[in-house]
Amino acid sequence: MASLAALPFFLFFSLLFISVNAISASNYTQALDHFGHDKSTFQQQYLISDTDWGGAGNRTPILVFLGGESPISSYVSQIGLINEAAPRLQALVVYIEHRYYGASIPYGSIDAALGSPKVRSFLTTKQALADFASIITSLKTNLSAINSPVIVIGASYSGVLAAWFRIKYPHIAIGAVASSAPILFREGFPPESDFCSIMSRDFQSANTKCSDIIRQSWNVIDQIASCTGGLEFLTELFHLCSPLLSSRELKKFLAHIYSFAAQYNGRHNHWISFVCNSIVGASNSNTGLDGIAMAVVAIGGGNRSCVPLKFNRIISPFPQRNVDAVSAWDWQLCSEIVIQKSCAKNNSLLIPNEAIDDHSEQIENCRKAYGPLARAGSLPTYYGRQDIIKSASNIIFSNGLMDPYSSLGILDDLSDTIRAINTEQGSHCLDTNSVQEDDPKWLVRQRKKEIEILKKWIKSGGPKIAFAEKAVCVIYVFTILFVRHLV
Repeated sequence: MASLAALPFFLFFSLLFISVNAISASNYTQALDHFGHDKSTFQQQYLISDTDWGGAGNRTPILVFLGGESPISSYVSQIGLINEAAPRLQALVVYIEHRYYGASIPYGSIDAALGSPKVRSFLTTKQALADFASIITSLKTNLSAINSPVIVIGASYSGVLAAWFRIKYPHIAIGAVASSAPILFREGFPPESDFCSIMSRDFQSANTKCSDIIRQSWNVIDQIASCTGGLEFLTELFHLCSPLLSSRELKKFLAHIYSFAAQYNGRHNHWISFVCNSIVGASNSNTGLDGIAMAVVAIGGGNRSCVPLKFNRIISPFPQRNVDAVSAWDWQLCSEIVIQKSCAKNNSLLIPNEAIDDHSEQIENCRKAYGPLARAGSLPTYYGRQDIIKSASNIIFSNGLMDPYSSLGILDDLSDTIRAINTEQGSHCLDTNSVQEDDPKWLVRQRKKEIEILKKWIKSGGPKIAFAEKAVCVIYVFTILFVRHLV
């Protein structure tokens, strides 16, 4: 995540919408601490659509979307995988908001929740998974749907949560779909598969001239910044709202834009094409820096008189994502979700290593904000790595190989039931993105394949339940006959 302490490293899902009129919102009284002695509670929001549900009596499934680092309303914005799958599976659809986001913030405000070291310590993935388990179990009981199989679905960060939920709560969910889930928190990627290498390949294959201009621009920026008045000149050229303090500040800012374009490139190379067309079309100088500046203004200017250096204020795929969500996500990035992106030191790369966040720098910023963080980096220990995933079952890991975060994903089948579904031209969470009439055939095939796997999971789970019930009935009948015989 190219310095995604400001921008969530799993962003932009525009997911899974079923007509708002068909969805009802409810609150669940949730335990703040599932594993300790604190008895505090908070109201956690969830949404339900029963439009396509075949009913509890028919044991039709329940599809549960696990919320991530934004209000749940941010996800319910477009038609996607769930809306396509629900009528085919006759499924009940449930969206559960992640704790500390949206309307599910303890003590009513993010300042109160994060301002207290004790209260913010309950914002963990472990507690979030327990929240999901509690709501799903309660809903199944209230709906008399104990025998309805549950499949959890997530995208990006919540895709990681979906996979972990299947691993930690296999008795609650029969399967999970983890779209663009960067679940492998590890270091030492080979150069051909790391974050920056994938991004370089994306731009190179889309527009060679654009890629060359970007590569040459880094030295130009350093040269200009080293001159008297150079930083002032760059600030004015890029129409920035605040003065640059160093050339690295601008380089990191530009790295954000390029990585965003690669990550969310879309079904028709939309973002990379937009950035490159702006750069190449507006480049009148030998350096091409004027074209890059025009691209930045085109992306980040909008109705503003200047471009803010804070990247999350420029491009926000979540219109409803607010300062509260940014604050909660910043805490998670510091306390648990500590990921080092790998960028090989290679001159052929689109982005130089110094434009990517330094891990030690991130840790130091977190320490200044929150003090010592004992849990940082503990996720692999608690959830396990690839060996633990191999021992699980019924998980789909879907990835678009143009997404730089696919370097942290499961890209090969680990077993007959741990499936990897990849698309060469896919980007971040594209399979769970909105369904369009002009969707390419490879994307249509990917979604269809995922739904077919879900059908197999549901079918394989049904007969076992039916057999168990028949066995109970047979035993009951024989018991009655035996008792009557004795009498």
